[in-house]
Amino acid sequence: MASVLGTLKFAAIFLHLLVPFVVSLNFTALSQQGVLHNYAYHLVAFEHNPPTCTNSSDRDTLLFMGGLGEGFTTVPYVSGLAEALEDWSVVEVLTTSSYYGWGMGSLKRDVEELSQAVAYIKQIRPHGRVVLLGHSTGSQDAIEYISKPAAGAPDLDGAIFQAPVSDREAMRYLMGDESYYEALDFVTKWVAEGLGEEIIPIKYRGPFAAYPITARRWYSLLVPLGPNGIPRGDDDYWSSDISEDVVKSVYERVTAETKLLYLFSEDDEYMSSSLDKEALLQKWYRAAAAAGVTVDTENSGTVAGANHRYEDVPESVTQDLYGRVKRFLEGLDSDSK
Repeated sequence: MASVLGTLKFAAIFLHLLVPFVVSLNFTALSQQGVLHNYAYHLVAFEHNPPTCTNSSDRDTLLFMGGLGEGFTTVPYVSGLAEALEDWSVVEVLTTSSYYGWGMGSLKRDVEELSQAVAYIKQIRPHGRVVLLGHSTGSQDAIEYISKPAAGAPDLDGAIFQAPVSDREAMRYLMGDESYYEALDFVTKWVAEGLGEEIIPIKYRGPFAAYPITARRWYSLLVPLGPNGIPRGDDDYWSSDISEDVVKSVYERVTAETKLLYLFSEDDEYMSSSLDKEALLQKWYRAAAAAGVTVDTENSGTVAGANHRYEDVPESVTQDLYGRVKRFLEGLDSDSK
């Protein structure tokens, strides 16, 4: 394990994928100074605007995990968040599932790799706290990490779920019922026939036609609840039809020391306008409380004026996000250091 000091520059030599579900041509080339950490074999993480003493043993770290198709600096608000958090280092984690890799991956693999990143951070900063911020599908990685940790995975001091959208509900909303059920029937058949690791035809990939996707992963993202109300897809944590008792069973596997923050976006384009976000948040709050897990309900909530990725929103909206995250981090128990 090693870290490489220097400047990491990103050039606009290809179309910028605005993910998780659509392609955008709105892209601005940029250079970003920071530290590139080689946290495991062929896996790296990028630290924004690091302090002079990068490896200070008590430096706190906010790890950022993006959603489907995301990678370094592709989520617009992260660089600004790094500037806003003077006392925390913001580190973006690249996993095998980043960019085009998610379609052949799984939450389990993500968590195994994220645990290596956390272990690396704790090795170089043994007295610092580590919080995981998951954006979009990255929030599923965050809840998976704290509820189904990989063997030997270090504990986190907190988890932030930003834009925790149900991929199942989003896909049905974007694809329409006919295309959604056609794709679901196809991948269900392939999985049943033992073809789960095969790449599905483009016609069944909906808005992700450019991505290689296995039948197993697409099934995990699309499949509805089972007859008993239990999620059948490994990715299905945030769907609105999951009962409070089932949600509580997830939180019962989370250590009481891990504090949580939920941040919906008011104008999230991947959530139906008919979905009652406040009711959904209240269900999650109650389930967590019943399981003995602490949620920062004062700073959790729906950020007014925000879209899924905070792209082209007023500065006041982004500052609202930064303020909520900063207050959450400041409120963590100092005894954890």
